[in-house]
Amino acid sequence: MLAKFRASHVSSGDDLHDNPFKLQGQAVGVMDIRFKRMIEAGVAVCETRNGQELLVSSLPVDSFSQAGESKSLVVKVIGTQPAKNAMGGPITLTHLEYVAVLP
Repeated sequence: MLAKFRASHVSSGDDLHDNPFKLQGQAVGVMDIRFKRMIEAGVAVCETRNGQELLVSSLPVDSFSQAGESKSLVVKVIGTQPAKNAMGGPITLTHLEYVAVLP
């Protein structure tokens, strides 16, 4: 399935949180990403198993139904994106663009 999307790497997401630029522009399989919340149509904050937050854009709005739900995704690594934390403070998140759900 990863070959279908030309995914070059499989990740827990933690390495993408730490340095997304090493895989920028590439398709990557991210295993067990946990949904936290939609922040606008098609854009969600998700987290890795270790609690590192990631921003996923171009996400179909029906991809996740409730917080805590986990899926493995193929994403394109975009880089970073300014965002706001739950209390409204500025943060920078790793920005991933949805490609597909892995079975």
